[in-house]
Amino acid sequence: DGDKNRSQLQEGEKTPSSAVFDLAAAMEVVVGNKELFREIGNLFIDTLPEYLNDIKNGIEKGDAHAVEQAAHSLKGSVGNFGAKRSHEAALKLEKLGERGDLEAMPEALTLLEEELGLLVNEMNRVLSEEEK
Repeated sequence: DGDKNRSQLQEGEKTPSSAVFDLAAAMEVVVGNKELFREIGNLFIDTLPEYLNDIKNGIEKGDAHAVEQAAHSLKGSVGNFGAKRSHEAALKLEKLGERGDLEAMPEALTLLEEELGLLVNEMNRVLSEEEK
């Protein structure tokens, strides 16, 4: 039984957590269409800085509503990729925006940026593999 656990661990190390990016969930959204997936994936990666800028500007201006809106839009986008951790991080910021809790936003933004960094790395890896 110990051997079985070991081989599962080794396999697990190669594939990142599906909580970061769930290719199967993403493929369901695009009905297995790899071209469409590539388009949506690249579009998401391209528009990401815009979302993050909107959130940062909202925090700097003390505009909780702007943060809520941007986090909500971003949450919808990452939802397409089955990215649970990024989704949760965006949801957290959205809720802080709803509550007007500006104090907690910078920390939540840092977490979101970390999660999105992992997501984008993973998506880039998958996108480059898809092109082969």
